[in-house]
Amino acid sequence: MNGRFLTLLKREWLEARLAFFYFPLGALASLIVLVLLALLVSGFGDLNMVIESEGTGANLVLPGQWSNEDWAQRMTFFRSISTAPFFLIYVVGALFVLLGSLYDERKDRSVLFWKSLPVTDLETVLSKLVVATVVAPLVMIACVVLAQLFLLAVISVFLSTHDVGGVGSLWLNAGLVGGTFQYLLGFLIQALWVLPISGYLLLVSAAAPRLTLLWAIAVPVVPVLLEYVLFRTGYLSSGISRHMEPAALPNFLGDDERIMPVVTTVGEQLSLLISLDLWVGVLIGAAFVWGAAQLRGMKNEL
Repeated sequence: MNGRFLTLLKREWLEARLAFFYFPLGALASLIVLVLLALLVSGFGDLNMVIESEGTGANLVLPGQWSNEDWAQRMTFFRSISTAPFFLIYVVGALFVLLGSLYDERKDRSVLFWKSLPVTDLETVLSKLVVATVVAPLVMIACVVLAQLFLLAVISVFLSTHDVGGVGSLWLNAGLVGGTFQYLLGFLIQALWVLPISGYLLLVSAAAPRLTLLWAIAVPVVPVLLEYVLFRTGYLSSGISRHMEPAALPNFLGDDERIMPVVTTVGEQLSLLISLDLWVGVLIGAAFVWGAAQLRGMKNEL
């Protein structure tokens, strides 16, 4: 990676740091504050948590008595629920950053200044794409790990003060190292998987005269409706939906009504790299990115 492209990445990061840095950091701070306030209000000694009830409240299975399967199930849920808010913030941020990146340059005419620099339109568009799909997830993952460490520490204190056991098993089954590796690998593959979507958003950002979100939603509707009316099929809508899903990521939001299967292992994540669906999407996404770069070279202002 040359120094010129690194400079472009720094520039794009500064432009998008509100959505990709301050919002997830604010979510992390809010989580910590809310949990601490809840503990101050209730107090560890006054908490009344039923771990698991089998039939009646008198027959409880405490954490110290949980099996490995019990821990695995609960920690999978813990990782999903602690990651989902940050993932949603990232997705919303990426949507608006990609839609606004090229449009805002034309709107405030700053594109005229940036085009005077010795960088190509394609390099500029690629830097926006890399920041949104590769750099920003690193910040999200860091916030997720910090949130999980904090929550695990709180749960550990709770288990210790209530003398129910399971603190060692909690940390052994937390999956921090393995889970973080899956997040990192998953987002690298996910960047390829969503390339047709992210490339399309950049294309809309470069082409739309105004109301980029409305254009991004409305444009695909026409071919989708035409396909259904003429052929009574839904291949296009299914393809769009598939590439909007977190296909390469561990289960963040549950598996209800998902088209792509939920990945649970590194092998399942890597298997997407030999998927024809992924590489067809990469070709389509690359065409969108190239089109966005060409439009940036022609449309300098609104």
